[in-house]
Order: sequence, then structure tokens, then C-alpha cells
Amino acid sequence: MPDDQPPPRSPTPAPPARPPVPTGPILFAGCATLGTIGALCCSGVLAVSLRAGLATAEHELKNDLRELETEREADEVAASVLDEMEERLRAQRMADGRFPPSLAEPPPEDPWGTPLRYENEGPDLAWVTSAGPDRRFDTEDDLVRDLSN
Repeated sequence: MPDDQPPPRSPTPAPPARPPVPTGPILFAGCATLGTIGALCCSGVLAVSLRAGLATAEHELKNDLRELETEREADEVAASVLDEMEERLRAQRMADGRFPPSLAEPPPEDPWGTPLRYENEGPDLAWVTSAGPDRRFDTEDDLVRDLSN
């Protein structure tokens, strides 16, 4: 060996091998964390959705209550119009001894804009009818006054 060359080096030992990292538990922990975060996010979304749904339901209930109040008021007006008509016809029956065969003037309108219908089946048999909210006679929502009693 020549003197000017350094002695050969022994090969550097390789670093000791690292033990393999167990990826299963880490992945599971990561997924669990993501699942928790997802659940928290979803519960936030769920809470917002529930609040929105409750607000919508509350709005619909308020509308329904307004409609019911309007219907109740219309029914009261219809009852009042029928009362007035019944009173006039009964007074005429008292004066003439019978219900008139027909009305001398056009009948008043119910609160839904339909003229009342007067029916006479004889001197002691008569009816006054409001067509009701559907504005059609002979349906379930008609308001009928039997004047025969």
C-alpha cells in the first residue's frame, strides 16, 4: 500500500432498522377523530336544520290560526246575516199568516259574496241558505236556517 493513501475505511454500518409503525391503530384513531369531528359538524347542521324546521312549523301554525280566525269571523257574519233574514221573514209570516212565496227584493250576500237562497215549500215551510266558503249550494259547508219551526 502506498503511503500517500489513507487506509481503507471499513464500511459504515447501516443504521439499525426501525421497527414498523403500526398503521392500523393510528388510522383507527384518525378515523375516530374525524368521525367525532364529523358528528359534531353534523349535530351542528342537525341543530340548524331543526331550528329551521321549527321556525317553518311555527310560521305554518300561525298562518293556520289566522285562517281559522278568519273562518270563524266569516261564520259569525254569515250567522248574523241569516239571523236578520230569518227575523224579517218571520215578521212577514206573523203579519201575513204565511211565509212569502218569494222575496220582494234581492237577498243579501253572505260574507263570501254569494246571495242567500230563499226556498218556500208552502205557507209554513221555508229555508234560508248560505252557500258557505266554497260558494256552492248543496255542499257540506252550507249554512241552513229552517224557518218552519
